[in-house]
Amino acid sequence: MSENSKINQFNSKLIDLLQKGVEFFKANYLNKLKTNKTEKINLNLPGDIGTVHIYSHLDTDGICAAVIMAKALMKENIGFQITILKQLDDQYFIDIEYTAKVLKHFIIFTDFGSGQLNIIQKYLEGIPHIILDHHEPLKEGLDNTFSKEKLNYIGFHANCFLAGVNGSNEISGAGMAYLFVKLLNSSNIELAYLAIIGAIGDLQNSWQQQTFLGENLKILKDAIQINSIKVESEPNISRSKSLAYAIAYTLPFQIEGLKQDIQSVYKFLDSIGISHKNDFGEERTLADLSLPEKTKLINNLVRKILESPESNITQINEIIAKTYLIEDFKEYKEIYDGKDLSKMINACGRLEKHSIIISALVTNNPKYIDECIKIMHFYSDQLKNSINWLENNKKLIELNNLYYFYGENVISENIIGVVCSNLIFDSSINSLKPIIGYADADENNYKISARCSSELIRKGVNLSEAIRNVSAILKLELKGGGHAPASGAKIPKNLIKSFIDLLDKEIEKQKK
Repeated sequence: MSENSKINQFNSKLIDLLQKGVEFFKANYLNKLKTNKTEKINLNLPGDIGTVHIYSHLDTDGICAAVIMAKALMKENIGFQITILKQLDDQYFIDIEYTAKVLKHFIIFTDFGSGQLNIIQKYLEGIPHIILDHHEPLKEGLDNTFSKEKLNYIGFHANCFLAGVNGSNEISGAGMAYLFVKLLNSSNIELAYLAIIGAIGDLQNSWQQQTFLGENLKILKDAIQINSIKVESEPNISRSKSLAYAIAYTLPFQIEGLKQDIQSVYKFLDSIGISHKNDFGEERTLADLSLPEKTKLINNLVRKILESPESNITQINEIIAKTYLIEDFKEYKEIYDGKDLSKMINACGRLEKHSIIISALVTNNPKYIDECIKIMHFYSDQLKNSINWLENNKKLIELNNLYYFYGENVISENIIGVVCSNLIFDSSINSLKPIIGYADADENNYKISARCSSELIRKGVNLSEAIRNVSAILKLELKGGGHAPASGAKIPKNLIKSFIDLLDKEIEKQKK
C-alpha cells in the first residue's frame, strides 16, 4: 500500500485540516529554524529561535499526545520541552506568554486549547502556535471575552469537530497528534499505539465489546499493520488481577453468586475445571489461561448469567471484550494490556509524576517503567479509599437529575474526575443521572468534574454544553472544557450551590 493510500483511509477533511497545520508548522518554525541555524553558523553566532514547547493535559490522552509529539520531534532533531498541566487557565498563561515572547519557543497545545480560545486570545494574540485538540471548541457568544472578529489568530487551530469528526468517540487528542506527525513524516506510523492508548484513556473503546469507531479504528489498523498492537477477544475482566478477584470485582456487571465473593468464585472455577493457582501455588490471572480455558470460562459465565431471572442479552454481549496488547510492554505483565497501561499513565499524571512517565514512554527504560508501576499501585489504593469514604459517609447527594459530592479534604482535584468515572459503573447508582464531583482548586475556586453514562448520551445529554450554558447564565468566564460524557470547569466557591442547581435543571432540559 502506498503512503498516500495509507493516509487516504482517514477522513479527508480532517487530513486536509491537519496537512495545513503541518504546512503552518514548517512555515512558521521548521523553515525559519533551518535558515536561522545556517545564518548563525556562517556568522559563528548562537541561534535566536527557541525550541518547541509542548503543553498538554495531565491525563492519559494528554500525556500520550505530548509523547507522540516529542518522539516525532526527536526524529527531526528538533529540541523540545514538555509541560503537563491540570488545565489551561490564567495562572499558567503568564509563563506560557513569557516562553513564547521572550524565550522564542514555538508553542504546541495538545489535548486542550479549543475550549480556552478566550484565554489564548488574551495572552497569545499575534504569536504563532498550534492547537491539536479533540474537545468541543469554545463557541463565540457563550463567553463575552471571546470574539472571532477580535482574534488576531496567526496560530493554527486543528480540531476534529471543524472537520466533522466527533472528538467524543471517534478520535482522541493523542489521535490528533498522531495524524499530525504522520503527515510530517510517514515513518511516525510507529507511534500509532500511543494514539490508541490515549483513546482508551478517554474511554473511546466503549462500543460493543470495547471496540473503536471512526478515525480510532483506522489508527488501530496502522498499529496492527506494524505489529505494535495485538488484538484478542477475551473474557471482559482484568488481565493483571488474580483470576478470582477479577471475576468477583472487575466484570462490567455483577453475576449473582459470584459478585464480590472470592470464595464463591474459587468454588465456581473448581467446578468447571480451571485452577486458580499455578504449579508454584501462585494465583493465576486471565493472561495465564490457555485459549481453551478462556473459552470454557466464557461459556460458563454465560451459563451463570442465564441462570439469573434478571439476565439480558446486553450482559451476554458484554462478557467478551477486545483486549489491546501493547507489544512494547510485553515483558510487563501488569501493563501489557492497553487498559492497564492507560491506568498507569493516568496515575502518574494525576499524582504529578510527569517527568518519570514521559521518560518511561519516550525511552522504554525498565527502571522508569518499574517506578511508574509502583505509582499506579499507590494511586489505585487512593481511589479505593476515596470511594469507600464516599460510600461509608453517605457523601453522594441525589437531586432530580444528577448526583453530586464534595471531596472535602479527602478527594483532591487531581483525582475527582476519576472518582466520578468509577461511580458511573457502580450498579447501585442510577445510570440515567450524571455524577458531579467538586474539590478545592484554590482558596477561591472549586474544580468541577462531571461524568455520565453512554445511555444518558443517547438521551441527548451533553455535559460539556450543559456546563458552558450554566457558566454563561452565571456570567462566568469559562475555565474548562470537555465532551458530552465527560467535562469539567473551575467555579467560584460562592457560586457552587447556584451552579449545581442550574446544572440539575439544564440536564433535565437536555433529556429527550
